[in-house]
This record gives sequence, C-alpha cells and structure tokens, in this order.
Amino acid sequence: MDVNLAYALQSFLLPICICVVLPVSIVLMFLVYRNKALVRKAEIMKLAIEKGLDADTCRVITGMDGNSGKKPKSKAQYYLERLVVGIVLFLIGIAVVTVACICDYALSGVLWLSYLCGAVLGIVGIGNIVMYIAARKMGIYDKKQSGSDE
Repeated sequence: MDVNLAYALQSFLLPICICVVLPVSIVLMFLVYRNKALVRKAEIMKLAIEKGLDADTCRVITGMDGNSGKKPKSKAQYYLERLVVGIVLFLIGIAVVTVACICDYALSGVLWLSYLCGAVLGIVGIGNIVMYIAARKMGIYDKKQSGSDE
C-alpha cells in the first residue's frame, strides 16, 4: 500500500512541481528583481529631487541601467553579425554530420542524435544567412552604408 501511495504521489506531484511550481517561481524571482530595481531607481530620483538637484530623469535612469556606455549597433552591424553567426553555425552543423558519418561505428547508440544536432545547427545557420541575403535584397542593409550608423 505504501509503495502504491508513494508512486501515485510521485507520478502526480513531480509533473505539478516541474510544470507549475518551477515556472511560477522563476517568474516570481524575475518580478521581485525588477521591482527592487524600480524601487531603487525611484528612491534615487526622490533623493535627488529632495536635495534640489536639477537632474535629467532619462539621463539618470539610463545611466543606472549599466549599458549607457555602449553604442547602439547599426542595422549593418546587426546583419553582419547574423551573417557571421549563420556561417559559423552552418559550418559546425556540417562538421557534426561529417564526424557522425566518419565515426558511425563508435556512435552507434547516438548516431541519430548526432545527425539531428548537425541538421538543426545547419538549418539555423542557413536561416541566418538567408536573413542577411533578404535584408540586402530588401534594401535594409546596404554595402555602401555598412560603415555608417543608421
């Protein structure tokens, strides 16, 4: 009787914990962290207003985000990075499939997994390359503007 009860609880509680409790706790942690950051920003702005400082709100808040020193990427840089990622993923996919073909006797148990991983990497790489080509055809990315910010 105890074994059946333990099995029933395990078969019922484990999926509930994985499918409900885990995602809810992750979202809750994210919201608590975001709320703390918002409260911290509001407290700093309140202290600045109380001291009578003439603070630009947007400048202060973007300065607290941590990415204020980074220059935003242009569209050309974004699409060139996608091209590089696409080529690298495509080549890794080809390499994985090639190694799986060569070492098929050693990988007999996971041969299908090797082919699947190589195919997925190759397809994602081809997708990034196609995105770059489509951006060039549509005029979003232009070779002449690749050095200038948009």
